[in-house]
Amino acid sequence: TTYDQPVLLHKQQIQRLQQSVIRLARQEIGRRSPRRSLSIKTIHECCRGLADAKLTEWLVAGLIKSQSLLPLGNQFTLPGTNLQITKHQRQCMNRLLELVHQAALTPPSLKELAEQVKETLQQTAILLDLAVEDGQIIRADSDFYFSITAVQQSRDSCISLLIADGSATVARLRDHWAITRRHALPLIAYFDSCGLTRREGDLRFLADPELRQQEPREEA
Repeated sequence: TTYDQPVLLHKQQIQRLQQSVIRLARQEIGRRSPRRSLSIKTIHECCRGLADAKLTEWLVAGLIKSQSLLPLGNQFTLPGTNLQITKHQRQCMNRLLELVHQAALTPPSLKELAEQVKETLQQTAILLDLAVEDGQIIRADSDFYFSITAVQQSRDSCISLLIADGSATVARLRDHWAITRRHALPLIAYFDSCGLTRREGDLRFLADPELRQQEPREEA
């Protein structure tokens, strides 16, 4: 997306304002450590007292274009912002990743993961979200994290089913994946949010017309 400059500003004024955006973003990242990225919404909120919403949006867009703000997952970070976690946190994260990957399409909930690694819910969520930032796992909703391999396999399977049948209920997808409703719901919600599926009442359809025209593939 491109934004027109909302007001006439001198180049030096723009640079000072963008430096202030970076400073405020860095402070917020520091407060959220060990997390090292922020959503666009959070960056805008950090700069609320700096400029009006339209100017802030334009300044942030310029920083992204110049790579002064870098994408990290679906959020943004600052160049040189490194992951800083303790040895214990690293061990805990590795154990969490192991549990998520082993479970495939039936991972433990956030609460269950916290209990298994003997950590607080907040600390467990932080470590899992760091793994999401690094592209190691996928967060389907506030309670469930899935391995990328499991999500890809369920995505391909979902596409094949919807090409063959045209539509499917939650129950049909649940049975197709051979999992319970507990895990099917967050997966389906994730595919809705990604634009893979489209909901109409109780049914899910493929959102992309080109996918709907493909021939169904034989599943292994």
